[in-house]
Amino acid sequence: MHDRRTSFRITPTAPDAAAGAGIPKRTPASEVPPVLRSFPAADALEWYVSARPQVLGFLAEHQYGFIPPRPETIRIVQVGRRRNLCDGRVHRRTYQLTLENAGRSFTFQAAVYSPADVPVKAAVASLNFYTLDRIDNEPERYPLALLAGSGIKLATISHNDLFPDRPTAEARKNSIYSLYGNISGRDRRFTAISAWAFGYQLLYELLQTPRERFGGPVWAQGHSRLGKTALWAVANDPRFAGVVSNQSGCGGAAIYRDKGGEDIDRIVARFPYWFVPELDKYRFRENELPWDQNWLMACIAPRPLLVTSATEDAWACPENEFLAAKLAGEVYRLFGVRGIAANAKFPAPDRPLFTPGIGYYVRTGRHTVLREDWRHIIDFMKLNGMDLK
Repeated sequence: MHDRRTSFRITPTAPDAAAGAGIPKRTPASEVPPVLRSFPAADALEWYVSARPQVLGFLAEHQYGFIPPRPETIRIVQVGRRRNLCDGRVHRRTYQLTLENAGRSFTFQAAVYSPADVPVKAAVASLNFYTLDRIDNEPERYPLALLAGSGIKLATISHNDLFPDRPTAEARKNSIYSLYGNISGRDRRFTAISAWAFGYQLLYELLQTPRERFGGPVWAQGHSRLGKTALWAVANDPRFAGVVSNQSGCGGAAIYRDKGGEDIDRIVARFPYWFVPELDKYRFRENELPWDQNWLMACIAPRPLLVTSATEDAWACPENEFLAAKLAGEVYRLFGVRGIAANAKFPAPDRPLFTPGIGYYVRTGRHTVLREDWRHIIDFMKLNGMDLK
């Protein structure tokens, strides 16, 4: 599974001597390593063919692990349907997915929520934290009527079905990785984030089945740890048309250097199963990282990227999420997509800064997904060519 590994030699960025004495400091853009400095590309073609695969390999080795390969067989069978959601405006089809590989099998369920009386113009793949039945009654996290009324179908899987969200050996052994042979439950090369990213790829496959295929674009959306996952999944899978990272913070949309709230030490201490052990080397040493999260976002170019924050979510550090989105523009501009201007200032709450290619906003409130977030998502999708209502 790890035959794509490549060795990289990158000169580490010097530590920031000015950050000290317990005084919080936001990293100047000049101190974050540009991806094009380490992986030069003269134009979009050289980036996409040469540099981008190397960056993805580097991030897999040093942070996320490798996403599992496609199994030998994917069987998708419809096992249920509801027609009466949201006063009849939404239909839900439930599917059983059975994956088979080298005599092993792995089974779980997914659901697709479709408009009942509006043509489908786009789809959103979203891993969720719940059981499928709970999605039916989550009007904030998943406002089904709003999405359906805009011509959007939603495909979703519970992330726990792919890799139980627990730091135990049993969680890893019972994860999607069990398809590929006997693995040690303590082998951190097999990460939860890459297992969940595999789930986004499966949702894309589900949306291409005859019953669900509609011929339009598929975006990915994720919140918190699943926002990290959505970024990693879309960076690796060019079939997705765009991605939305809701408040994904450390290891997701936020620059690591001088980050407020959660840092590498805290995240790997509490969630070691999310990342490969190589990331542990940078506990308390973020300024020595030879990369930062602008590299991950750059791998999504030139597809639309929306990064969101919340004013009360200091743990995620909105300022650093904005900085990463802005710095990713160096690669977007290779494709003629301007992104967020290099001199752009952090926007006021509830004042989205949307450009073709890259968007950012910070919403007033706490760490969650609200109906208001989905309205912003729909507006950003429209700005980037989606013919939505």
